[in-house]
Amino acid sequence: MVRKILGALAALAVLGVGMGSPTDAQVLFSQCQIVMTASGVSNTTNSGYCAVDPQRMAQGAGVGLLLNFSAGASATVTVQVTGDNPINTTGGGLWNNHDTLINETASANGNIAFAVSGVRLNVTAYTSGTITLTVIQPSLPHS
Repeated sequence: MVRKILGALAALAVLGVGMGSPTDAQVLFSQCQIVMTASGVSNTTNSGYCAVDPQRMAQGAGVGLLLNFSAGASATVTVQVTGDNPINTTGGGLWNNHDTLINETASANGNIAFAVSGVRLNVTAYTSGTITLTVIQPSLPHS
């Protein structure tokens, strides 16, 4: 029993949590942003795509999707996901529309609960402004 407790405390110390460290209130996460200012799919431009770690998802760490339109932006955008591995970064591959973030014309939020390997933006109509997709995935599963 003591060995298990000491092992758990050692693991927490390595992670920098639970030991009075400044990271106690912080959740470790990975963040990726895609910024678009024209029509097209992001992985054929310099914006690229956001890779997602399916192993984290298998451990219960979902993915947050925050789609933001700048003030005065006018566009129609769909978030797309893939299970391709490796991800085709030249626009090809098999991409599916996200279940709810389809044909969005204003800021919206969503998530991914099941494993995927990547996320991209598909801007199907563009007039003005900047569209930003922020993809956030916790590094540790939810407790």
